[in-house]
Amino acid sequence: KKFVSWFNEGDHLRIISMEQGSDVKGVFSRLSRAAQAIEAGVKKATGEKDAFMMHPKFGSLTCCPSNIGTGMRGSVHILVPNLIAQLGFEKIDALCRA
Repeated sequence: KKFVSWFNEGDHLRIISMEQGSDVKGVFSRLSRAAQAIEAGVKKATGEKDAFMMHPKFGSLTCCPSNIGTGMRGSVHILVPNLIAQLGFEKIDALCRA
């Protein structure tokens, strides 16, 4: 699974691009193309000039305040084998909080 779009979800639309590996640029490029295609489709279907609600100061308006602005959230999951076994959870926790 590399691309998913959810409709009628928390923010009404969620576009997800993902893949294993380190090709962040490729993942973002896929996400960008999908967002442009969805925007073009909404404009065509509705005949409206704007596909999404935008505010001149705050950017994208969403139902979740943490997504206001670009309306985008990114995350990375990493696997670090044997890290807890080598350092211990308390040491890892202290390093992350430093």
